[in-house]
Amino acid sequence: MSTALAVGLPATLAAGLCYGCAPVFQAIAARKQPPGKGLGLGLMLHLARQPLWLLGLLAEMAGFALEVLALTQMPVVFVAPLSVTDLVVVVVLASRILHERITWSGIWGIVAMAVGAALLALAFAEDATVGPPQGTNGMLVIGLVGLAGAVGSVGLASVVARSAPRQRALWLGLGAGICYSASSLATREIGLLLRDGAVTDVLTSPAPYELVFFSIIAISLLQRALQTGSAVVAYPVMSVTANFVPVVVGLTVLGESLPGDWRDALFWVALALLGAGIGLLGSQRSVVIVEEGPEEKSAESATSPLEGAGHPAG
Repeated sequence: MSTALAVGLPATLAAGLCYGCAPVFQAIAARKQPPGKGLGLGLMLHLARQPLWLLGLLAEMAGFALEVLALTQMPVVFVAPLSVTDLVVVVVLASRILHERITWSGIWGIVAMAVGAALLALAFAEDATVGPPQGTNGMLVIGLVGLAGAVGSVGLASVVARSAPRQRALWLGLGAGICYSASSLATREIGLLLRDGAVTDVLTSPAPYELVFFSIIAISLLQRALQTGSAVVAYPVMSVTANFVPVVVGLTVLGESLPGDWRDALFWVALALLGAGIGLLGSQRSVVIVEEGPEEKSAESATSPLEGAGHPAG
């Protein structure tokens, strides 16, 4: 195992642990607030006075610090997809808090993610080439593209009738995922600048300001999606977008490469397993209850396909 992997792997998994705890705390606080519309910035002001939501925010900050460490050692094509393991934490923590059993769907999702994470680590065990920083122009382009995607998603969500909450949740989740993708790429830039000792360059780079901006918008959109939409739609869409878009950008724009030879196949199999895990865990009943709240769950219980999906385990 390379030194980079020895540092980057545990840092990424620890970041996933923190990021997984955050939405559980935040969602429990968010579902106690009255419904609203728009970006959710007003909702954010109310939530900022809730201790449980602030605890979730602290977990997000700890996850960010660990993610920066991981991105100084490993390429974003490794760190970003492995970060989806935060969904495992969401499922386990949510089920423990609400005493909900994990369904077979959830169990297979956890297995898929565990195997995918192991294959991803094996693929990068010897070769972990990190691309160069993007500089001011590159980060400005990323920021503009991210902003356009987020605005477009919010616009589509705003024209969807309130009688179609799943469609609203899809677009809001997509917007949150785009913003989280941009913030991940900004985090990568900050990590590389710090690694190279260019501390003053961090302040003159667009990266820290894009990180703050896109993080706030992403949290706002996700809270709105979780509050007014369906978590079984919003969270998987957000997670896939947030973690796999940076992979595409890393391979096509950031100058990062796959390990090569037979390890390339491991990489793609790992991505497929992680993606399958997102889909399986996204339908986990404990996530739906935590993210949507009792009122939304009761309203959908008669028609939700989750009611009869799988068999409770444990």
